[in-house]
Amino acid sequence: MRSNDMQSLLQHIKLPHFRHKWLITLLAFSIPVYQNILPILIVLILLNWFSLENRKGGNSNLTFVCLVVFFLIHVIGLLWSVNLDFGMFDVQVKLSFLLLPFIFYFSETLVNDDFERVLSGYVIGCAVGVFLGVTQAFYAYYSDNTGFLKLYSESLTPSLHIGYFAMYMNFAIIILIYRLYFRSESLFTYQNLLRVFLILFFSGAVFLSTSRNGLIGLLLALTLIVIYSVIRYRKWMSIISIAVIAWVIMSSLLKDYKSSALKFHGFEEVEAAVKKGKASQKVYKTSTSIRILVWSFSLNLIKSNPIIGVGTGDIKDELIKLYKKEGYPILVKRQYNSHNQYLQTAAALGIPTLIVLLLMFISPLLVRWRRLHFLAVFLSIIVGVACLTESVLEVQAGVIFYTFFASLFAQNMRSDYGTNFIDNPLIIKRKQLKE
Repeated sequence: MRSNDMQSLLQHIKLPHFRHKWLITLLAFSIPVYQNILPILIVLILLNWFSLENRKGGNSNLTFVCLVVFFLIHVIGLLWSVNLDFGMFDVQVKLSFLLLPFIFYFSETLVNDDFERVLSGYVIGCAVGVFLGVTQAFYAYYSDNTGFLKLYSESLTPSLHIGYFAMYMNFAIIILIYRLYFRSESLFTYQNLLRVFLILFFSGAVFLSTSRNGLIGLLLALTLIVIYSVIRYRKWMSIISIAVIAWVIMSSLLKDYKSSALKFHGFEEVEAAVKKGKASQKVYKTSTSIRILVWSFSLNLIKSNPIIGVGTGDIKDELIKLYKKEGYPILVKRQYNSHNQYLQTAAALGIPTLIVLLLMFISPLLVRWRRLHFLAVFLSIIVGVACLTESVLEVQAGVIFYTFFASLFAQNMRSDYGTNFIDNPLIIKRKQLKE
């Protein structure tokens, strides 16, 4: 780097706004790559925020309100909790529900290029995350001399739970589809060729993760995009989405081709668990049967405490009491939470807090129809589906991911960056050029 370039870079680093946008980009990149650094980056962003020249409140948005209210209810829930140690730990995990909305609301809206750079940082981070997983799998193959290369499940994502890994990949796919649809005048460009390749690459990673929830979320999102593409007359978007769906389904069928009975990504476990019912769950054969079991215990807690729940700090202890009472030592040993965010929230803090959670997810839809935000809507869909089988917002991997992007999109909800379903400036421009 030339001395002039270095001097220019140093001058830019001195500018708080420059540091702000690059720290945000670095945070987006790090989410799928290295979780341990995320709290440090949030603290740095907050400290840098104090040096920003313009800290005027941005656009009011229901998402901001729901995020903060959800956090405050968890703080209030400490009042009727006995286990304050666990309660304080839970509040600490959820601190991003307060900090990130605060930072984004009281800072300038990102300009178009900076907004896109943040999204690029996340997509690159997802690619790096998959690369690191594949590299570690090859290293294990050559160092252990097992004679078997394992490129799926935890081997593909050693630093992340497979459910969160699949959720991250799904959202990277949505970002790439958003760019294909909203950020390109023509399909046939080198940039779009790379985007299509990455869509197939990340879709393959979702399949290899063996996350059934992740696969369902991906197929649901792609199906909605096919419907949207047909309505908006963008035929090549329908073709791409259908091709990705076919790619994932065929991959699953080929995976089980040699099995005695044709299966689809392990969904036969779900069918078997549902048919057997609760009475047979003490066998503990599958993760699905265990989930159904802990869901039933969570429902019992909700029935007993429907309004205020058992408290922020006592949800874990109350579930363990039920596990012991009903004679499930393996559940006691593993200390399972509800494995469903909706049940977890309702059991801990009551049905009113569950309503706040649902309102938080649907808030991107509660705007004028012609201003629906593509990325915010699909973020809610992907996270909302993940919450069906995981307590996503009980761990850092889920909390920071969701609160970061929800706050980013809430800040930019009124910005014409090509992120709106209907009233999109690029679509309008294309129509005007054709006319």
